[in-house]
Amino acid sequence: MQKIDWSKINWERVFGVINATDTMKRNQMLFLRTEIIEKAIAHESKGQLEYVGDTHDGMDFMGIDGLRYECKLKAKVFQARTGLTEQIIAKNHRGTTKKVIVKTWDKMILIEESTSSIGLADYDNAIWKNNDSDAMVRFDDYNVERIATQVKPCLELSKVDFDNVINEMLEKVFQIPSKKKTILRKRKIVNSERSVNHF
Repeated sequence: MQKIDWSKINWERVFGVINATDTMKRNQMLFLRTEIIEKAIAHESKGQLEYVGDTHDGMDFMGIDGLRYECKLKAKVFQARTGLTEQIIAKNHRGTTKKVIVKTWDKMILIEESTSSIGLADYDNAIWKNNDSDAMVRFDDYNVERIATQVKPCLELSKVDFDNVINEMLEKVFQIPSKKKTILRKRKIVNSERSVNHF
């Protein structure tokens, strides 16, 4: 089984994508933003991480080391003052009556947006708090392996506005003509005219 070399991941480009999706923090776009960032991590991992977040519940990547990885991004994760990471929502209980925590990942990738830093923590070192609505997790700082700190984001990617890119793509899609719809409209008009003539 191969080991993951975290230094081979181009974190500069990953944080460039994080910056480029900064305008996608409204509720409607958050899930899409998360998927874009996670796909960027997989793309920049040199084949070491496979993105599976769209097909697997409770995990985002399968590593070449055979381990399951969950990824969490927050503005602030690491707290030197308390010696603990911030609490992170690891599972949402909405839609289920059973508040059971099932192990779906082996390691968690922790990304702190404010300092462009990344940490790695084991499932076995997780400190859980199971609430009615969700399950929160945090870690002792000494149990978090720092993969990278103060990463300088890729400037070219940071300048991209993903929100604008998506809106421009949607506008192009909306402009695609549909002959079928045009015919249906004409039929509706004809039918309405027949109705008028009938009366």
